[in-house]
Amino acid sequence: MSHTSNQNHIIDYVSPALSDVGEPSLRKALTNAFRGESDALKVIESCFDQITGDYHSQEKLKHFFRSWMMTNNSAMCISGLSNRMTMQTRDGTTIKDKDALFQAIASLHRISDEDLGVGNGLLHWDLFYRMATSICEADDWQSSRYLTAEAEAFKRWKDTQSLKEPDLMAGLLTTLIHEIYTHGEVEYIEPMFHRWLSVNSNFDEAERKRNLFWITAHCNGTETAHFGHAQDATTYYCSAHGIDLAAYDMEAVFRDYLQRKARAMESISQVINFTPVKRMTFRSAAERQVPLTA
Repeated sequence: MSHTSNQNHIIDYVSPALSDVGEPSLRKALTNAFRGESDALKVIESCFDQITGDYHSQEKLKHFFRSWMMTNNSAMCISGLSNRMTMQTRDGTTIKDKDALFQAIASLHRISDEDLGVGNGLLHWDLFYRMATSICEADDWQSSRYLTAEAEAFKRWKDTQSLKEPDLMAGLLTTLIHEIYTHGEVEYIEPMFHRWLSVNSNFDEAERKRNLFWITAHCNGTETAHFGHAQDATTYYCSAHGIDLAAYDMEAVFRDYLQRKARAMESISQVINFTPVKRMTFRSAAERQVPLTA
């Protein structure tokens, strides 16, 4: 067994960003949520430790990537949330400060820019597809048969928060916790995935970097910048409608997110069982001759 466990923890990457949150009630709610859900974070870390700590069959890898993907995608939720804000102007909703509403919408768009490849043409879905398809050696990992019920439930809940809940604050608070949590996750797993493939694959260094670019593209400040935009969107939206942010039970929403994420990742661990199998080879692109998107 080739262990690649990270000596750091997700909270080690999240905490510095939380200390920079200017709004006291938001900072307190986020801090309490992460501290209170330490067990959930351990469950999540365990899943990543297991997947990067051993050899696995392609079937197990397909379960991992299909289900993990469902906990990551956020561009649709963010775009939908900003769409709902513009609908308020169409539907005659009373808005105290229309300029603030515009600023809230613009802030949400600055989050989705990255995922949609605005400015560089790198659609993040393509990056995830390349990573999963290269490691799984085919793209049938996208089949719903590899999706756990808990991962699907997480995605459905997150979509509902942003796209269906009558109070748009539900979507904004969910976006806040998603962006800061994701910062911790990608920074936590980035060295683990690189070590994993360097030991357990035939990918050369250039292929490893190319195949893991979805992860590295989200590191080094990308997600903390998104978190900052999420804070701005929330602040502006509150100003637009005269909302008292501190009146919301923010901690409950944040803890709910972390618990649901943990259940999704635990379901992956349970389905795959992570039993060691014969060494996987991860054939190079030239050996596989599998066409991948850009």
